[in-house]
Amino acid sequence: MASAVESTVPTSAVLMASSKHIGMRCYDQNLAFLKCKKIDANPEKCLDKGNQVTRCVFGLYVFLSIYLCICFFRYNCR
Repeated sequence: MASAVESTVPTSAVLMASSKHIGMRCYDQNLAFLKCKKIDANPEKCLDKGNQVTRCVFGLYVFLSIYLCICFFRYNCR
């Protein structure tokens, strides 16, 4: 069964707020996707690279959601 974090889709505000972390954590996947798009403009050729970027961003979103929840809980319960 999926957790509440895994079943939610990050909003544009969440993505914008975490863009610095996305840029650092998912740099390699983004670079590979951009190189693929530069080589071949056919969208089907780069679907795999795009899926890797999406997985990386969503994985970071889940990690940050859980980590920040734990930090907030510790802060709030002092």
